[in-house]
Amino acid sequence: MKACYLPWADLDREAAVGPVRFVPLASWLEQEVTDPIVRRFWERYQKCHIGQSGKPVTSLAMAVHTKAPFGQLTARQTLEIHRAAAALAFAYHTAGYESRTDPKHRRSGMTPIAKPERFALYGKTYAPTDRSATLTSGNVSSHWSLAQLRWQHPPHVMGGSCVGPDREFLVALGKLVRASPRNDLANRIWTALDWVRMAFTGGDGIDDRMRLGLMMTAYECLFAHAKGSGTRGGEVKWAFANFAKQHLQHDRIRHTTRDLGPSIGKQTLSLPADWFYDFFKCRSLILHGKPLLGGVPTFV
Repeated sequence: MKACYLPWADLDREAAVGPVRFVPLASWLEQEVTDPIVRRFWERYQKCHIGQSGKPVTSLAMAVHTKAPFGQLTARQTLEIHRAAAALAFAYHTAGYESRTDPKHRRSGMTPIAKPERFALYGKTYAPTDRSATLTSGNVSSHWSLAQLRWQHPPHVMGGSCVGPDREFLVALGKLVRASPRNDLANRIWTALDWVRMAFTGGDGIDDRMRLGLMMTAYECLFAHAKGSGTRGGEVKWAFANFAKQHLQHDRIRHTTRDLGPSIGKQTLSLPADWFYDFFKCRSLILHGKPLLGGVPTFV
């Protein structure tokens, strides 16, 4: 059997993203699992996931594809589960940062933002009668009995209450989950979301310079193939400026004048487009080993 699950999601209720449902393990075992052997395996396997206290956590959530009998996933269904988990992480993360503009949250000390690792997706191939598990990380595999195996909850990943996602946004991402693997735009969006997830990874494994470079890679995935655009930096920046002009306009948006060099001269840009030019400049300095005078700006 093959299953996918989120070990640290700590969902208080089911979340649906397109054809995929993320169901808290306790609810799934109680309401959807009729085979006592399968139930017993997951009860044992859950105890392998421990918190900082060393005690088993109750944060697991199962990824259930609505068109697949549990344990039988095709390659396409597995892809859709991966996309749905990425969408769930992105929806929670963006909602958290959007909440920071609300004075209500600033006065109350702010509700925590769910980091992408909270929705890390794990895969499990098993037989319900298994009493052991093989763990694979990169090129290294190890074999453990379930009585000995322990997954440690990442210390920087918070469970419990957090800013919830925009449900309409989740519905929209759910439609994108179903896009064909051959759909170029959908593939670029999902690749960009992967870079965003890596950019906002917590812990000590990434610093702000790396985060800025990863975020710019996400933008390049989206805009380097825009109509009339190439992969050169100037073309990517101009593609973003056109995007901002079309989609980020409103009555209160401000504009500024920027010198775009001798071939183009001075141009009037919206502040989002002007920000992107500064953002790309920082990326270029980092990529080519140049110093950032004054440190990394607060783009990230």
